[in-house]
Amino acid sequence: MIISPMKFKDLIWNYNPEKIKILSEKEIVENKIPMSYSDIQNFGRMARVIKGEGSLFGSDCFSQFDRMWQVYRENTAGLLSIPEFAVMQAMFTSLHIVGESADNLITYSFTFTEVMGEEQENSLITNHTVTAGENLWDISNRYNIPIDELIALNPSVQNPFMLKQDDEVILC
Repeated sequence: MIISPMKFKDLIWNYNPEKIKILSEKEIVENKIPMSYSDIQNFGRMARVIKGEGSLFGSDCFSQFDRMWQVYRENTAGLLSIPEFAVMQAMFTSLHIVGESADNLITYSFTFTEVMGEEQENSLITNHTVTAGENLWDISNRYNIPIDELIALNPSVQNPFMLKQDDEVILC
């Protein structure tokens, strides 16, 4: 099985991270009632935190890291695509070089934090159900996914302008 690369905004990982951890928690508060029971309140899901580690290889590994650093420094939310799992709005919240660098090798770690709110509706979407009159360009714009990537992910689509209602389009 070929796994598509991880992406954030226009940054595409040449090599997917070796380790990735997606943390999801709910805010639960216990109110103790004297001489009685406890009342548990669920305040809902908190923003997911995505942590990972990876390596950059090759004679251009420092320029690869610099490109990652430039995107990190933008300090704006963007679309994060984790292959075979999720597409979500997120902030790039940390980037570290781990250990010592070596010739043609940089080991790094990163953290993304999900942006919740209006964007949350797309947070678990890996497929899109086509509505009447939609084409692949509409879907590309809606999810901020390059059209050539959508075409590659959906080889069964014969004509990007003519999709059938209720067809499924793979997003990541």
